[in-house]
Amino acid sequence: APLLSDNAPPLDQIQIAFPFSLGPRLGRGYHFTQLLGEFAEGGTVKYFAARRIELAVSPRLTADFQEAYKASTTRALVVSLLPDFYSGKNANLSPIFPGVAIRNLEDYYNAVLDFGLTYEASDALRVYGQFALDDLRTPGKHSGVTPRKIAYLVGFAAHPLARTGITAEYLFADPTTYTFHNTSSQWEKGRYDEIALPSGPNTQEVYVRLDQKLTQRLSLALSVRDRRRHDDSFPAPTARDLAATASYALNARSGVRLIFHDYRQDPFP
Repeated sequence: APLLSDNAPPLDQIQIAFPFSLGPRLGRGYHFTQLLGEFAEGGTVKYFAARRIELAVSPRLTADFQEAYKASTTRALVVSLLPDFYSGKNANLSPIFPGVAIRNLEDYYNAVLDFGLTYEASDALRVYGQFALDDLRTPGKHSGVTPRKIAYLVGFAAHPLARTGITAEYLFADPTTYTFHNTSSQWEKGRYDEIALPSGPNTQEVYVRLDQKLTQRLSLALSVRDRRRHDDSFPAPTARDLAATASYALNARSGVRLIFHDYRQDPFP
């Protein structure tokens, strides 16, 4: 999903996951997953959480709701099946959800919401899409107009042959997505360690990966990620990453992997 970058820095964290049911009318095939963690940012401890609720709508269709957020207090580390919303005074987010706002967003809190669908067209083809919405802000509490801050991803994974796999994705993100007006709540562990997808003028990214299983133990993979920008702004200007991976399974529980990257970025810091 577009909530986290593919090369997000490691975080000390715990994971909680379990299935649950809401009965025959609201659905039985739910699955809940939540990550809780902390990290140091500029010498200050910050807290991070991400959670996902999946629903198997049918044997082939799965819907999900996801959110990720970062905060400066331990109150953020709460295990909850519901989005981190609350009803506040004069907080009209929309006609559909009157009185709803993200808790303490303007002080120390930054959140991204995400909605997704996955469809298994066959055993050999899966198509999926994700729509992310960043920084919900209550109208009337802030001066000026909040710019549109969305990102979306569409992709497919196919197995045209028993030993061959192809994955392709397209991502678009608005200029201000994953940024925040309060610098203490940026989605960044360090100077160049982006937890969320990097911010900057309209990002368009194409990702293609080819997997080939040569033997029962040996597999190869080739991938290319091409990121384009209208403006070469840091931290994530125009870039291209070519990668080759060789994996060898020693047994059912261990193996060896060799990865080579040719990364080009302009400008490069």
